[in-house]
Amino acid sequence: MTQDLRKWTNINADGEKEEVLIEADWDLVRGARNNYLFMTDTLMGNQWDRLTEEQQTELNELRQHWRDITTTYENPKDACDNLRDMPMWVTLLFM
Repeated sequence: MTQDLRKWTNINADGEKEEVLIEADWDLVRGARNNYLFMTDTLMGNQWDRLTEEQQTELNELRQHWRDITTTYENPKDACDNLRDMPMWVTLLFM
């Protein structure tokens, strides 16, 4: 699953929501990638034994995907379009 990093929701002066599509750039990609890696760092350490073997495999593959994202794609738009999102089970562990 991927999310569109370029889509933002703003509230205009009238209080109405409006979607804004920003230009893709490498800073946007790296920022999202670094955030995902930072958020999963604790799972790689002291919480690793709590994960199932399938979760460990998925997390290892996902983190490798995030690390490689800037070299896998030639431009930031393609990288944004293909950056895999945090799995729901990871998000639930942090709640």
